[in-house]
Amino acid sequence: MPGAVIEAIFQDRGDGSSSYDVGNGSRATFWFGYAYQVDGRRQYTGFVEQSPDHFGSDSAADDPPSAKATLTQATFVIDNARAGWSFVGAQRSIGEVGGRGQADAIDPSRQPVMHVVSPTRLLLAVPTVAAIEQGTVQKNYELLLRGDKGAWLHIGTVNAGYDDRAGCDGGRAFPCTSMRGRLTFERGTGEMPSIRIALEPNARDAPGAGMATYRFDPTTSSYRTR
Repeated sequence: MPGAVIEAIFQDRGDGSSSYDVGNGSRATFWFGYAYQVDGRRQYTGFVEQSPDHFGSDSAADDPPSAKATLTQATFVIDNARAGWSFVGAQRSIGEVGGRGQADAIDPSRQPVMHVVSPTRLLLAVPTVAAIEQGTVQKNYELLLRGDKGAWLHIGTVNAGYDDRAGCDGGRAFPCTSMRGRLTFERGTGEMPSIRIALEPNARDAPGAGMATYRFDPTTSSYRTR
């Protein structure tokens, strides 16, 4: 289905693969897919990352760390009459993510976490990993909100730990460390929930040092740490 998702977004029939050029040196790559129940219907949304445009001798290898990928989406619904998925709609941009022109990779070791905001609104936390320096990986969650009319929006990134075991020397010169954050949704001050990240194990002595709380800021439509 990845190829069908890209085709639905860009109206460009590719080779059926999960990644192909969509013009102006830009490449569309299937990033993540999620099936869910909303408004009494079974739906599926496929998210696709699009790299920046490149012209002339410019190439993706030249993208700086600050260059973001554009996140796009296509949504389908189960059509009982046709015994399959029917296309509902797509968005060419729901926000920007990642760096060096690419979205951060999906972390297969963690499951996405979904919260029902209302019968037609969903908040989805997608687990990702990002290399931040040699041998150290940062664990994040990308936050995606489905609105009342089915449109999606990227509303922030929350940190959920790190792992430097690939870059340490087996603990000979300095200890190898890994911190994993467990995400939970909690009641917020408004309709949107608060997000709590509990770091496990907590190697710090200060009370509360292994915990972070993010709250939704309606003025920026994004989550911010308290």
